[in-house]
Amino acid sequence: MNSDDLRKLIQQKMAANPSLRSIMKRIQSGNATFKDTADYSRIYSELLGKCLSENVLDLTDREAAAADILHDSFDHTNSILSQVQTNIDKKNGINIRPQTVDFPLERVLIFSHSLVDPTVEDSVIQRRARSGTANISMSHHDDYMETNARFRSKAGLKCYITRETDGKCCKWCTAIAGRYVYGEEPHDVYRRHDNCGCSVIYENGRQRQDVWSKRTWEKPKVGAGASPPTKFTPEQARTMEREKKSQYQGLIQNQNYSISAKQNSNAYSVDRDLVNSKAYHDKFEDLTPHKAANESIYQQSKRLLEHRDGHFEESLIVIDSRTGKVITDNFDNTGTKYKTGLTEEQYKLVQEQKSNFIMMHNHPDSVRPSGTDIITLWKEKRADASVIVGHDGTIFMLSEINRKIPIDKIYNEAYNEFIEKGFPKEFAAIKATDKLYETNAFVLTKR
Repeated sequence: MNSDDLRKLIQQKMAANPSLRSIMKRIQSGNATFKDTADYSRIYSELLGKCLSENVLDLTDREAAAADILHDSFDHTNSILSQVQTNIDKKNGINIRPQTVDFPLERVLIFSHSLVDPTVEDSVIQRRARSGTANISMSHHDDYMETNARFRSKAGLKCYITRETDGKCCKWCTAIAGRYVYGEEPHDVYRRHDNCGCSVIYENGRQRQDVWSKRTWEKPKVGAGASPPTKFTPEQARTMEREKKSQYQGLIQNQNYSISAKQNSNAYSVDRDLVNSKAYHDKFEDLTPHKAANESIYQQSKRLLEHRDGHFEESLIVIDSRTGKVITDNFDNTGTKYKTGLTEEQYKLVQEQKSNFIMMHNHPDSVRPSGTDIITLWKEKRADASVIVGHDGTIFMLSEINRKIPIDKIYNEAYNEFIEKGFPKEFAAIKATDKLYETNAFVLTKR
């Protein structure tokens, strides 16, 4: 059985499911709500998981098939949600375009790869196929809810997040169920464990008066005898900013960081006990030839993990390869799911350094360095290494990269080859990354 055979089977199952047909009629008539889409997502996702589980052992390419049906689920779910959102907005006189959601590439690739694990029994593969597929598929609905609630809240609509249980939930789900004003909801309200049947929906309220009302602001008056505020040229302001940043970085470099206890935990939570232990510190011994840099990497790793504990976003730190001094970081940038980078000003700070540097960022899913990680190190001529910090305590380091080997060309050719063969782009990306690992153009350290 191949991907197309599995897709046809799923379509047949969907067409024969009376609950899905009933909800789809309401969607097509324009009368559906997000409660309907949540029910649809749950039934549809369970159907996907069951179909994959029953046929996973007979698939010619399990990874490709799993990635295919999860991408189909992503497209189908977002199409339905956009349609329902547009109909709801039309009835309420709201003209805001539904926001698109990023496909959870890393998560799908990790899950798909787990289906070809030779170290486990077939029964384990089947359980993974069922629960993992259903969980990821339902998360497409949750991600849409979160993204659009955030966007509309910023636009001035008062939004609410509601998490409802399916009546047979665990203690953890019961604890976070409820209706919340957006921005005040628990961070874990969008998370779900395997076999979780909870639904997460959002709703628009009235516009917030403080956003849309017209206000008159008076210019602040300077008190008697007070000096007027000092004005700086843009260059003076940038110079002062660099000086202040340098002072601040000097302080954080010598601080002994630790991961603080959190009230809730989820799939992206840091292994606090390990990261705060001596065993974690030992992972950084002799990581590079410079003792000061090793200690700085250790401290900045903990600072990075504390910053992103429980979150799926990534952040980046750049340090001096020899002294370990922090050159810059992007902690103040807006968080991005599964990717990170510097602003032009932050990158300028790196370029102004005469010495070589080391890049550091976190992987919430604790996966190996990606193709982008490898290519970025290859492109930065003064970058000695790239350290990737996993939330589970795993440390990866890319180093000794051979820049005479055309890494970018090898990746792009492999990627395009898989795309031309009809593979989904996410699957093509992981296979192209495999090609980079086969080149032996760099040293990968894992601790």
